[in-house]
Amino acid sequence: MELVDSKKLLYCASTTGHLKNFHLPYIQALHEAGYQVVVCADKQEPITDADYFFCVPFQKSITSLENVKNIFRLYRFLKQEQFTAIGVHT
Repeated sequence: MELVDSKKLLYCASTTGHLKNFHLPYIQALHEAGYQVVVCADKQEPITDADYFFCVPFQKSITSLENVKNIFRLYRFLKQEQFTAIGVHT
């Protein structure tokens, strides 16, 4: 899926709970400022004011082979979408 807005921000965290517990005010403010806000986390759950959810099953273990796959998954997504800014947490 290619998003078309010229002001796109990716907000990325290892868990959806982290986004919900700490970043909803920022996501809301960015959305209200005219950004198309895309969130990325482990489980696809509704996030208030997020325009799109990109699910990546992050693993907490740094040696996880699944995380190697996630690197390539994210790389393709980032290359395709051309985000204006990216926020990465945890």
